[in-house]
Amino acid sequence: MASGHPAPRVVPVDDTADDAGPAPLGTPEQKALRARALRWLAQREHSRAELDQKLDRWVRQQRARLEDEAAGAPRAGAAAMDWSASDAGIAAVLDRLEARGLLSDARLAATLSAGKGQGWGRLRLQQALRRKGVGESLVRDTLAQTASSELERAQALWARRFGQPAADRQAQARQARFLAARGFDAEIIRRVLRGVPDED
Repeated sequence: MASGHPAPRVVPVDDTADDAGPAPLGTPEQKALRARALRWLAQREHSRAELDQKLDRWVRQQRARLEDEAAGAPRAGAAAMDWSASDAGIAAVLDRLEARGLLSDARLAATLSAGKGQGWGRLRLQQALRRKGVGESLVRDTLAQTASSELERAQALWARRFGQPAADRQAQARQARFLAARGFDAEIIRRVLRGVPDED
């Protein structure tokens, strides 16, 4: 993460032909859950907690559709689906995706810190990781790995946005608010605005 390059993107593939690994997915519900999860993972990295929430919401939508269609003719294949045991099904799908390396909180944290996180301070990166449901231990590790470049990132961001010292207190306050909104703490902001070089 400290290199500034994102971790290599793993492109999810449908693994229906290979049932090796934990908890083979044999039910139609699990296969539908896996297919939906792979679609989301193909778009971007997700944390386990984030994918769990999305799959749970999707299952609730499937249940609602089945209830709405109960009075009329059901969709093809819909009647064969039993979403009542979906919690266990979601956990099994997520376990399998993690075991196959298609779902990784560590890779999400690396991708976030090397991508959008390059323009963020510690506080904003911490907030983003927590919001995505990344565990506290991994949040701490990620912040520790990006700490050495915090001042440098703040200086680069300030230079792109402003490029020269503030002419008065009002302009200085505006610059400080800009950096604070991106998650840099008061000490980093003070050093950037006073032109204090990186001492490391």
